[in-house]
Amino acid sequence: MKKTIIIVLAAALFTGCADYAENAVNAVAGGVSGNNILIDEIEDVTTFPDISAVSAVSDEGKVLRIFSYNNEFEQAFNLLIDRDDLPEDVTVEFVSDIDAHVSGEYAEMVIQMLAEDTENPIDIFVTEPDYMYTHVNSDLVLPLSEVGFSELDTADMYPYTLALGTNENGVLKAVSWQAEPGVFAYRRDIALEVFGDDSPDFVAALLAENYEETAEALRQAGYCITVSTQETFRTYEQNRTTKWFENGLTVDNLLVQWAEDMRRDAENGYISDYPMWTDEWCEGFASLESTIFGYYFPVWACEGLLPQCWQGDAGMWGVCQSPRPYYWGGAFLCVSANTDNAGLCGQVLRAVTCDPAALERYSAQTENYGNSVSTMENAAANDEFYSEFFGQNTYQVYTKAALNVPCRQLEEYGTACGDLFSSCMSDYISGYFDYEYCVQRFEQAVDELSAEN
Repeated sequence: MKKTIIIVLAAALFTGCADYAENAVNAVAGGVSGNNILIDEIEDVTTFPDISAVSAVSDEGKVLRIFSYNNEFEQAFNLLIDRDDLPEDVTVEFVSDIDAHVSGEYAEMVIQMLAEDTENPIDIFVTEPDYMYTHVNSDLVLPLSEVGFSELDTADMYPYTLALGTNENGVLKAVSWQAEPGVFAYRRDIALEVFGDDSPDFVAALLAENYEETAEALRQAGYCITVSTQETFRTYEQNRTTKWFENGLTVDNLLVQWAEDMRRDAENGYISDYPMWTDEWCEGFASLESTIFGYYFPVWACEGLLPQCWQGDAGMWGVCQSPRPYYWGGAFLCVSANTDNAGLCGQVLRAVTCDPAALERYSAQTENYGNSVSTMENAAANDEFYSEFFGQNTYQVYTKAALNVPCRQLEEYGTACGDLFSSCMSDYISGYFDYEYCVQRFEQAVDELSAEN
């Protein structure tokens, strides 16, 4: 859903609309895609992975049906693969349900469709880390080894994406053509004013080695180091050393530290703590008058959301390493166990996720980040990837960030536990209740969640 709101937020900010989040959701439900501007500018592509050798056998279907929640993968598919190279007697059909994604029903809808629709089966479907635990651990989804994937095919993919796509039994069931490492996007002009240096390495060192002192210096100059405790949460949560359920419900020490750090930042005025997607959160990266120093943003926000919303000059933002590595977002591809096009599914997935040349072209023309270590390292060394908006080759930061993202497999109820913990801790961070009371609320909420399921 993240990229489908980019253009809507940009339009809202430039027209002075107050209800950014509401308008974004309404536009998404109406089928607006945040990639439309970039796709319109894509040049004709004449070189594609050769999958023409694939032919539909007599017991394979004549329709390759791909299900998603928006048109992002369809656009990537059309860029990475020439449909003329597909078997002539196979029709590619894209089906999407944006409303289900907005309402949070998409994950369950996919499972229901996989189980019930055997006459016109889904062949490939798109999923996201926030809810794909159910998908990669379902017998209704094929192991990718059964459609021809080998370790050689995935050797150049970022390790954290493979961990996310691997189920509890160590079986790979989902792969992605993109990666979404997280970085810290910051105002260069504020860095120069307060610290006298705006270089990415300098700012990264300030954040990693002297975070509290850096936040205090910014506060004294009239700025907040960042905008929201919600944004900082994933940088702690993804670096946990224990699972949510490890001999019972477990709160990792790093999450306790997050709550303490955020309470300190709130009490000292280091953080504004505007909820994400609110007017104030959006205004922080749009207005030149903003007092927010930086945002914890992934590639999709740095390359799409921020440049489209910013109302100041180019060169006033930079990106550097986050104090803790993390990812945010990303779309993954799975194959239905009911597919009647297993061979073709494997060929298509390999073509869109395993071809370095295609992924480099895709990244250059869409400003997306390809899931290929060697390809992105080439981009980091290529002057063509220099960003006038950021005044640097941002891929030099992204490549290091992507390799450092912790390799964690998805956990059952993992997303829900994270959301519940951060929500229950909001009253502790704000100083309304003590830590023990908020933890009890969290434990009760998890018990209720378990009872419902």
